[in-house]
Amino acid sequence: CHEETFNNPSPNGQHTLNTGDGIRMAMEIGADLALSTSNCISDCACLSFDSMYGTLLVNPRGQRFVQENAHWGYLHTMVFNEAVKLNAANPEKVQFWIITDQNAMEKNLYFNFINNHQRRSATESYFDLVQKADTLDELANKVGLPTDALTATVDRWNQMVENGEDTDFQRRDIGAFTDLVKLGDGPYYALPYIPYSMGSFGGLRTDEDTRVINIAGEPIGRLYAAGAIMSGMYTAPFYNACGWSILGTVHWGRKAGLQMHALAPWTTDEVAVKDAGEAASVENAIASANGNYVPGSYTASAMGVNGEVPVTVEFSDKAIVSVTVGDNAETMGIGTIAIEKLPNQVILAQSADVDAVAGATITSNAILNAVQDCISQASK
Repeated sequence: CHEETFNNPSPNGQHTLNTGDGIRMAMEIGADLALSTSNCISDCACLSFDSMYGTLLVNPRGQRFVQENAHWGYLHTMVFNEAVKLNAANPEKVQFWIITDQNAMEKNLYFNFINNHQRRSATESYFDLVQKADTLDELANKVGLPTDALTATVDRWNQMVENGEDTDFQRRDIGAFTDLVKLGDGPYYALPYIPYSMGSFGGLRTDEDTRVINIAGEPIGRLYAAGAIMSGMYTAPFYNACGWSILGTVHWGRKAGLQMHALAPWTTDEVAVKDAGEAASVENAIASANGNYVPGSYTASAMGVNGEVPVTVEFSDKAIVSVTVGDNAETMGIGTIAIEKLPNQVILAQSADVDAVAGATITSNAILNAVQDCISQASK
């Protein structure tokens, strides 16, 4: 069960979300569910080491309270703690602001990105909530911050930048990213800092070997789960901008694959019948072909995912007799699926006009284009 989300708009233009079909199917045979206490938090103006140029984060008192270019998870925790400290009875009503100036608004790549993106994609964007003023006093009044406190915060920051050290929260330049930058002349901007939950981490209950566990606490035979379908993985609309959204799928998918590979097949009978039936079909396709070729072997190649894919096609005077894919660098388990399946499909169709293998389209097209080249060479 994979995520069909923002890259797959429905006919009415709305994005189709994952409906959890895989989870429901597993539940039908007794699978248990588990919900992690973790959840994925983000914010409308994400503060991180690559987007802090020329900005300060202040609390409702107009004061800095944290090292702004710390890890975003730490920032969210500190914002929450500060909100509780300032108004324990109703922390969600406490407003935090990112304060910046015109220079940073123009040079900060993150601000430009979300501004342009959200103005294109939404009637009311995050930037519609941004306040702008010519002076810090005017900005403070607009957003309900104490004017003297905000001015003092900016003045202290500018003085520390001039001295080359943030003695309050040890913020510093990180690598190529310059964070010790003064807030200069207006206009000034206040961007609301709005943490929000992007989704939870839940799904099918599994053990460390990726086996799906039933409601009695026992593994369900031959059923494994990996990726967003399993508990502990992110299950909201897919967030693909961060490494851990992929790493979990890669790790658990590999583990599940190894577990399944080690299983003994239920039976070999069906496989043997299928192979024998396909072989007979191939022989019939060759015997009944009515092409017009110069007999012999012909070779061509076409570009796949990781380089050229060479193909050799053998012809009788009337038929495509064999298709062989030569040495290549296509991806194991993806491109190699097309390499395994397509040769017989070409022989059965006696043509390169066959469907590409799902999930291996580029490799499939490379093979089929090379086959078509060979057919052109051999045709009378």
